[in-house]
Amino acid sequence: MYILKQNKKRSARFCADISMIFQYLDPVEDPLDVHLRIRDFVPSWRLFFNKRKHRYEVHDIKSGEWHTLVSVLPFDQIDARTVEYLATHNVRSFGKIIRQIEENNADIVRKKMYEASRGLESALRNQTK
Repeated sequence: MYILKQNKKRSARFCADISMIFQYLDPVEDPLDVHLRIRDFVPSWRLFFNKRKHRYEVHDIKSGEWHTLVSVLPFDQIDARTVEYLATHNVRSFGKIIRQIEENNADIVRKKMYEASRGLESALRNQTK
């Protein structure tokens, strides 16, 4: 019984927090239907304009968590750049970005090791002459 009451309190607090967050967000519907193309990534994503911070944001309305923000858009207007930006810069693609960074770092290390070995080889050749 006590656990049930606690869960109800937590649920009520969660709903109050969410309504407080969404009071300064306006849903966006644009003539280019970018707001619909965003849903191609994840159906529960919605495009909002944050009135308090004067910026566009994408939120996951079914995340079930207090923090629903997926991405903050760096553009003043909504257009095709928005879809391209979300394809590469969102929480869900973070793992892919990290893998790309690690692969790039590994390539740099390999190149430096190759250059160092070439330098050693030439130094040894010069010593034997």
